[in-house]
Amino acid sequence: LAGQVLIASGVDIGPTSISMPSVAQALSQLAFLDHTDLTNPSFWTLSVEFRWYLLFPIILWLWVVHRRAFWAVIVACVVAYQFTVAGGVDVGTLPCFMLGIVAAAVQIGRGDWRKWSLALLPLALVTAIALEPTRGAAWLGQDQIGWQISAFLFVLAVGNFAPLRAVMAWMPLRAVGIASYSIYLMHQPILGILMGRFGWAPAPAIAVMGLICLAFWALFERTVLLTSVRRPLIAKITDPISKLLRIVGAPSEVFLSRAAVDEPAGELPDVRPPAIATSADLAPEVVDLPA
Repeated sequence: LAGQVLIASGVDIGPTSISMPSVAQALSQLAFLDHTDLTNPSFWTLSVEFRWYLLFPIILWLWVVHRRAFWAVIVACVVAYQFTVAGGVDVGTLPCFMLGIVAAAVQIGRGDWRKWSLALLPLALVTAIALEPTRGAAWLGQDQIGWQISAFLFVLAVGNFAPLRAVMAWMPLRAVGIASYSIYLMHQPILGILMGRFGWAPAPAIAVMGLICLAFWALFERTVLLTSVRRPLIAKITDPISKLLRIVGAPSEVFLSRAAVDEPAGELPDVRPPAIATSADLAPEVVDLPA
C-alpha cells in the first residue's frame, strides 16, 4: 500500500519492481488466483502457499493412512514437472512441502535411519549441483528435487546431531528464522528503495532491510496475526467448516498422536478424546518463544 501511494503521488522510488495493478489484477491477487509479480515480486508465492495449505489436511491424512499413496504423489509431481508440460510451479514445489511432513514424523518417531542424514547430505548436494547446468539461468531453483532432498536431509541432520543443532540455535540465526516470512515478504521493495533510489551499498542496505523487516514482524505478523486476528477467526469458522464437511461426508476432525505415527499404515489406534472439542477449545494457544 505504501508503494502504491508513493507511485500515485509521483514520487520516484527507483527500480523497486513495484507497479500499479488494475482493479481486476489487485482483486485477483487478493483472492490468490494467480502468482504474478505485480505490486511486490515476492508476492508471487502467496497463491501457491494458499493452495498448499488447502491441500495440507489431505496430504497429512495420506501420510498417516496411505503411506504408499503419499510417496506416489511425490514421485508423480517430480515426473510431471520435470518431464511433461502438465506441471506448474505448484507441482514442482509441492514435494518439498510434503518432505517437511516426513521430516517432522522422523524427528518425533523412533527411526534410526535419520542418523544417516549427515552422511547422505553431501551426496544430495553433489546431485543437486550436477542437475543445475541443465536449468540455464534458474540456478538454485526451489523446484529442483535435488535441492529439496538436500534441505530435507539438512533438517534431519540438525535434529539428530548436537553440534549442528547448537549452531542453528545461535540467537541471531533464531531471530532471522522466526522473522523469515516477514523478511521474505518485505525485502524486495525496501532493497529497491535503498539501493535503487538512494544508491546504498548492498551490505548496509541488507542490514537496514533486516531491521525494518524485524519491526514488521513484531508489529504485524506476531502481534496481529497470532493474537488479534487469527485465534478469533479460527474460533468463528471452525463450526461452519465442520458442518460443511459433514454435509459432503468428509471427516471434520482428525486426531494424530505419536502412536498413530508409529503404527503401520491402515492400522491406526483410536486416539480420539472422550469429548469433541468446541470451537473455542480448537483455537490455538499463542506460544511466547524464549528470548
